[in-house]
Amino acid sequence: MRFRAKFALVDWAWLAVAAFVSILFLSGPHRAASNLRYYALMMVLFAAARVLLHFFIFWEITSAGLYERRLWTTRTIPWQEITAIAPWPESRPNRDYIAIEFARSAPLSNRGSVIASPEHREDFLTELRRRAPQAALEVTLGASPVPAR
Repeated sequence: MRFRAKFALVDWAWLAVAAFVSILFLSGPHRAASNLRYYALMMVLFAAARVLLHFFIFWEITSAGLYERRLWTTRTIPWQEITAIAPWPESRPNRDYIAIEFARSAPLSNRGSVIASPEHREDFLTELRRRAPQAALEVTLGASPVPAR
């Protein structure tokens, strides 16, 4: 099951500003202003990059573990290595970001976290809870914590 990154308000803002600057550039006497031309081009390129990034950031639930793809980097975290699922940052628990902490034991010990903001947060949390019941859960689903199965 694949979960794409949420298309956030900031992404919509980039698209709106790029559309506004493009319309401003294409209308009327502003077409001759070279500095506005470069500004419009940069805004459209930044907005296009935000849209493209949306398609290259996702988390996939597999039988082996949680697979994360961010542009050209990938990592797989086995289910038994997930230790905690918490809001990120901790000071703002109502945000859509989730920190999935993991710890790998020796001989190749590793510790870290995956910061996720999936579109379908409730389904993502339910799947994480089902696949990694040993993880300490600090994230709430709606008004109540996600139940352990």
